[in-house]
Amino acid sequence: MLYFPVPITSFLLSFIFLSLLAPSSSAECINRDLSIAIDVGHSPKKPGASSATGVNEYAFNKIIAELLLKRLLMQGFKRSFIISQRNPEMPLHSRASFANAKRADLLISIHHDSVQDKYLKPWQYKDHTQHYSNDFSGFSVFVSEHNRKAQQSLIFADMLAKELLSLDFSPSPHHQEPIEGENRRLLVPEKGIYQYDELVILRRSKMPAVLFECGVIVNQLEEKKLSQKVYQQLIIAALERAILRFAAFPKETAYLDNVPLLPVPEPPKTLVSPQAPKDNKTDSDKDE
Repeated sequence: MLYFPVPITSFLLSFIFLSLLAPSSSAECINRDLSIAIDVGHSPKKPGASSATGVNEYAFNKIIAELLLKRLLMQGFKRSFIISQRNPEMPLHSRASFANAKRADLLISIHHDSVQDKYLKPWQYKDHTQHYSNDFSGFSVFVSEHNRKAQQSLIFADMLAKELLSLDFSPSPHHQEPIEGENRRLLVPEKGIYQYDELVILRRSKMPAVLFECGVIVNQLEEKKLSQKVYQQLIIAALERAILRFAAFPKETAYLDNVPLLPVPEPPKTLVSPQAPKDNKTDSDKDE
């Protein structure tokens, strides 16, 4: 896993990020008319997990969601949006309905991970008792077979996992453990792709949809990484590259609607790299 123990200047951060997003001759093949629906996992009143230092998950999710939207708008995906932008307390079923009504082409629910209570240990941080677990770390990507476009969801999950692995991120296997609260089917072990059919926002969405756990915030070291701007930008780079691959994927996939989760077909072999941003400044939940 990548870790930057010292502050990095904004100039160096920009150089690193843009070097990952070199222009490609295949960029004109990308369908930038796609609408990407971004779900900020949880809400201010129901903020999800607490990190090792007591920061709520929603705060982490909101940062990544807003960074991703900004990048997508800069890349020309003008129809993209954050689902709960005007109503952060929007219920799960309403989030899926909103994305359906907006005719989104892909839904990404942004989350940060925790572990089951039996792994949590107390510690003192700034005179407060918090809980941590360093037993697990890494990303996870969830799909639902009950999603109307389950196979396309798996295709995007595979693209995202490949981009994360290419940037030296590692998947977490802990959701497959046969214990209460876990026991998820690990579809692709080396890529951290799980099947979780009951996730409301995935199964009620009419478009391909994934729930992405960026990392484990109760892990003390991983929380430090996930709090760093440069690490957040690497997550955005992986998401952006995966979306661009998906936007370049052949449209003739209607035959994949309403079918079980099959082996993932290979996407085009040509690397699709994002274009560097121009000067214009355009500006999930798990079941509750």
